[in-house]
Formats: sequence, C-alpha cells, structure tokens
Amino acid sequence: MPSIELKRMFSEWRVRAQRIRDILRPPVWSPGEWNEFARVLAQAVRRYGKTWENADAEFWDIRWELQEGGELVCQVEQIREKKLSLVVAQYGGFADGTENYIWFYCEFSENGKFLGEPFWVEGTWKDALSMLLMPHKASSGFYLTGGTSSPAMQHMLLGGGADRQD
Repeated sequence: MPSIELKRMFSEWRVRAQRIRDILRPPVWSPGEWNEFARVLAQAVRRYGKTWENADAEFWDIRWELQEGGELVCQVEQIREKKLSLVVAQYGGFADGTENYIWFYCEFSENGKFLGEPFWVEGTWKDALSMLLMPHKASSGFYLTGGTSSPAMQHMLLGGGADRQD
C-alpha cells in the first residue's frame, strides 16, 4: 500500500475519532456564548419568521422540517417594555406522542442579558442552528431541510395563538 494512501486513511480515521469524541463529550459553552447564540437566534427569528400580535405581546415563529421526522420550532415572544422570550422546541420525530420537546428556553431583559438561568439540552439542534446563523454556511442542510411557514394554530409554544396570517 502506498504511503499516501496510508496517510489518507489515517487522516479519515482521525476525523471520525474526533467526531465520536465530540458526540460523547460535546464542547461546553460558557454563559456568555449561550447569551450571544440566543440573541443572534432571536434576532434571526424576528427578522425572518411569521409574526402576529396577541394582547400586549408580539410573536415571531420560524420552523424547519427535520430529516428524521417532525419539525424544529423557534419562537420569540416580546412583551413590550418588559422582556423577550425565546424557545426552541421539537414537534414529532422522537417527541411524537408528546406535545413538544423543549431544547432551549430563555428570557432577556431590555439590555439583552438573561433574566434568570436559561434552560437547554445539548443536541445537534444547536449545531444545526449555529451553522444556519453563520453567514458563510447559511445553506447548510445536513440536519434541517427547507424552512416552512407557521401553520395557523390555536395553541402555540408561547402565547395564545396566531390570530393573523401574513
């Protein structure tokens, strides 16, 4: 076997071992990194998501179908002059038969700091959304497939429902 072929095989196995290690022991984000990620995600959802109002709150919603079934939902709720809430949840897929599975939830003050402790569960959702938020990887599609608009539902993750369709 030529030495170049041996080097190629060694390189491929090193990358595979690194991926396995990252899955078994994912890198830990600091609270500052979680805050930055949440603020950027909330801004993206507010910019590109469907919107509606309910009483004194405004809502934004964006959804993606998951390759393994179900959908990943990101919602933002803004209560004027009080707080902004962000939730990332999954409907369907492994969460089928339950109302939803919450991957991430946080609340922000007006200055963008967390109100209380955010809740999160490590998973590939974070990697997929991180790559979508990075401008040069915006077309990444290995965890998520095409985005869809929010359906009109009477009960949403945040708030009482979507009264208005855009």
